[in-house]
Amino acid sequence: DGICGGMSLQCEDVDSHRQDLHCAMGVISRDGWTLVDDTRTGVWAHSPGSKWPLWSVPREADKSVPQVDWYLFAYGLDFKQALQDYVKLSGPIPMLPKFALGLWYSRWFGYSDLEMRDIVQQYEDRGIPLDVLVLDMDWHTTFYGDAWWKMEKDQAGQQKGWTG
Repeated sequence: DGICGGMSLQCEDVDSHRQDLHCAMGVISRDGWTLVDDTRTGVWAHSPGSKWPLWSVPREADKSVPQVDWYLFAYGLDFKQALQDYVKLSGPIPMLPKFALGLWYSRWFGYSDLEMRDIVQQYEDRGIPLDVLVLDMDWHTTFYGDAWWKMEKDQAGQQKGWTG
């Protein structure tokens, strides 16, 4: 087939050795057309009580009537037009915030608050802009083991494993 590829909708399912998941779908095809089957994906809906105005929810369908949600892209070899039509259908692709393109510091390590402050200070002392400081996720089980799940309190009366 002439499909040039796209992406799997679930990144956690992608295994670079599984050709059935790797770049199987796409809007662009050397055949000049492609059919996108959107039948099983969620839809954007208002979620009452949520701080988010729209959220992806499963489709509510009448099971007695077969339903399809297909999009036909027919553009010949005008690939640019195919992508423009896709954006008209799906909406503009948001740009990453500027800070996300900057320098990140991340290490899966159990830092104390003083060590984290020292790392930031070292960047400042050297005049290196540090845009994102990632606190990796292993801290709660590394330092507190089962205490996190047993809801035990630390010396400050806070739940062990919680830093907020």
